[in-house]
Amino acid sequence: MINSDLDLATVLLLQKSTYLVGAFAFLYLHMTIPRPHAGLLTLFAAVVLMVIGSTLAGDGLLGKVPFSIWTFGSFAIGMLGYAMTFIGFRALNRQAYNRHDFLVLLPALGLIAAALHTEFYLSQPVRSAIFNFVATTTLFACGIDFIRNNDATAKRVKYILGGLCGLGGLLSLIAGIGFLKPDIMLFHPVTAFFYIIIVNFSIFMFAVILLAERAMCALKLQAETDELTGSFNRRYFFEHYPQDLAPTDAVMLMDLDHFKKINDTHGHQAGDEILRETALHIQNALRKEDILARYGGEEFIALIRNVDQSKAKDIAERIRVAVANQAIMIGSQPVHVTISIGIAHVSHDGRVRGIRSLINQADEGLYAAKKKGRNCVHTEWRLEAA
Repeated sequence: MINSDLDLATVLLLQKSTYLVGAFAFLYLHMTIPRPHAGLLTLFAAVVLMVIGSTLAGDGLLGKVPFSIWTFGSFAIGMLGYAMTFIGFRALNRQAYNRHDFLVLLPALGLIAAALHTEFYLSQPVRSAIFNFVATTTLFACGIDFIRNNDATAKRVKYILGGLCGLGGLLSLIAGIGFLKPDIMLFHPVTAFFYIIIVNFSIFMFAVILLAERAMCALKLQAETDELTGSFNRRYFFEHYPQDLAPTDAVMLMDLDHFKKINDTHGHQAGDEILRETALHIQNALRKEDILARYGGEEFIALIRNVDQSKAKDIAERIRVAVANQAIMIGSQPVHVTISIGIAHVSHDGRVRGIRSLINQADEGLYAAKKKGRNCVHTEWRLEAA
């Protein structure tokens, strides 16, 4: 076994400093980010408990607090702190609290009750081993939860957090075994404890990075989403359409019929509700791989991939029928709307034209659909260079 040059009191001071940084970070984020994330206040409370426990243990080692008080107090506070840590990180990872997670407080309270009953906290090896084994369980559970989360947002950061939690759990396991069986350990458990402090600091740092990445994703989504309908906006459409337009691609330009009259008759709030419902019906009629965006006003645009002329028209008809069959309640009055659709399809000869050219041709198809009496679909096939 390699002897440690670090004493436990010094390590506890370093631990307390790390926890203080984490506590201030979580509190600051809760107070400043526009949409408070679940778990931040719980993590703040957990870290504050750890600060109190570390302070109590450090003062106890310096002889400032009676032995029985600081040993039991630091152990009990630590058990509650780790339970709150699990609850907080689960909520932070899932972006919501789950009431069942609070059941983890029961084992913590059970260990505290067992400590009172048996007084095992008076034995440093036993107390420290149990403390570190609980830390191992908590960190392993948090790490698995981060890695198993299927949410695509900030996935790389969650993998890093999962790995750090796993590393912290492994070091805690080494420390726990070291307190019970010091002769079989490669390094002193206090040294392992020091490494755990570094890992904890890294976990706090990447938790902040996780929130920062989520905030950036939310801002990006906000910039690319139409606020009224929830569909993508014009900017998103032109930034994300595929550059490799193929002969099987088509563009649909859709416009609600007589929408100005609806606004004048029922008011703009009713018009907004009709736009929201129409966007929902269009999206439901499209396939998962199709791109839908609000093009402006009462116009919507969709890029349809891997379709022939017949399939593109079938999809457009499905949209037209879905919109025509909707009855939107404005007060107690049902309002029916229709939609006209123009389709532009890349030609059979395989000439691939630019997206602007396809949109212009779809606009001509939309104009033709309006001239034919509205509530219909028109496919425009005139060839046009990119």
